[in-house]
Amino acid sequence: MTDMAENTGNTDNNNTTDNIKSTNNSIGISNIDLSSLIDDDDSEYVEVKEHPILKRVLHVILDILIIGGLVCADIYTKSLAVMYLKGKKPIVLIDGVFELNYLENRGAAFGIMQNMKIYFLAIAVIMVLFVLYCMIRMPADKHYIIMRICLILVGAGAVGNMIDRLTTEYVVDFFYFSLINFPIFNVADIYVTVACAVLILSVLFFYKAEDMEFLNLKKEKNEEQ
Repeated sequence: MTDMAENTGNTDNNNTTDNIKSTNNSIGISNIDLSSLIDDDDSEYVEVKEHPILKRVLHVILDILIIGGLVCADIYTKSLAVMYLKGKKPIVLIDGVFELNYLENRGAAFGIMQNMKIYFLAIAVIMVLFVLYCMIRMPADKHYIIMRICLILVGAGAVGNMIDRLTTEYVVDFFYFSLINFPIFNVADIYVTVACAVLILSVLFFYKAEDMEFLNLKKEKNEEQ
C-alpha cells in the first residue's frame, strides 16, 4: 500500500510538472536564462552611464544652465539698481566704507577704457567662445571642479555685461567702496574678478602642466595618427 501511495504521488507530481511545461510552451515561455539578460542589461547601463563623451556633454549642458542662472541674477540686480538708484542719492550701507551708487559705465570693468563698445563686445565674444571650448574639452572629472566653476563664472560675467552693451550701450554699475575710492562695479564684474583670481592661484599651486593637456589639439591629432 505504501509503495502504491508513493507511486501515485510521483505520478501526480510528474503530471503537474508536465502541465506547467505545456502551459509555458503554449504561451511562448521557454527556458530563459534571466540572469544573463539582467547581467547584459546592467553591463550596458553601466557602459552608457560611464561613457566619457556622454558625461562630458551632460557636464557642458549643466554648466550652460548654471551660466544662464547667474546671468539672470546679474540682470535682476541691475534692474533693481535702475529702479531704486538711478537719479537718486546713493544708499549708504556702511558709512564711509560701502554704498550703492548708480553709474552707467561705457567702459570696461571698474570703469576703465571708456567708449570702446565694439572692442569690448569682441573681447566678450572671444571670452565666451574660449570658455565653451574649455568646457567641451575638459574631462568630466572631479579634479577639474575648481577650473569648471571658474569658467562658469567668467562666462556668466562676460555674457552679463555683453547683454548690457548690446541693449543699452552701457553697463550698469552700483557697488562702491568709498573708503578706498574703488571704481564702481556690478555682480558680473565680481564673477569675473573672483574667477580669475581663483583660476590663477589654482594653476600656480594646484594644477600641473599635464592637467592642461586637454587643451592641446596637436597632441590629440598625433595620438589619432
